[in-house]
Amino acid sequence: MLGLIGGARLPEAEAGMRRALDIRPTYAWGHFMLGMIMLERGDPRVALLEMQKEQQEVAQLSGLALVYYVLGSTADADAALARLIKEQANDNAFQIANVYAFRGQSDEAMLWLERAYAQKDFSLYLIKAWLPSSLVADPRYKAFLLGEFTICRPRSGHSRQAAEGSLCATETFFLVPY
Repeated sequence: MLGLIGGARLPEAEAGMRRALDIRPTYAWGHFMLGMIMLERGDPRVALLEMQKEQQEVAQLSGLALVYYVLGSTADADAALARLIKEQANDNAFQIANVYAFRGQSDEAMLWLERAYAQKDFSLYLIKAWLPSSLVADPRYKAFLLGEFTICRPRSGHSRQAAEGSLCATETFFLVPY
C-alpha cells in the first residue's frame, strides 16, 4: 500500500484502503493511511475527517499534526505535535520525526530520527517509504541511512543543559549492513 501512495497510483491506493476499512472499520492506521492519500490528492478537508476517525492515538495525533499544518492552522498543528511528543516520545519517536520532516524542520526531524534509532523504534523500517522528500537532500539523512550519525546524550548531572542542546556526550554509530 505504501508504494501506491507515493506514486501515480493514488486511486488504487484509495480504493484499497477504503475496501480495507469496509471490511474492518477499526483497522489500525487505516484512517491515517486514507487521510495521507487524501493529502496526496490535494484534499486536506477530507484528510482531516479521516484523521479524526483514526483510533490509534499515535496515528491520530501524527495525522492531525500533518493535516492542520497543511490547512495552515498552526496553533492546532503545534498542539497536536506537542501532545504527540508528550504522550508518544518514549515509544514513537519516528512518528515525531515524520511530522517535523513534513513541516520542513530538518534539525528537529534528525534529532527525533536519532532518538528513534536509540529507542529501537519499530517504525524505522518505514524510513524510505514515509519520510517526506524534503529530508532526502539533507546530508545528515544520508549519513543516518548509512549508519554514520551521532547521538547526543546528556552528561551526568547536566540534563537541563543537554535538553537545550549543550553539554552533551556523543556517540558515533556505524552500522554494518547484513
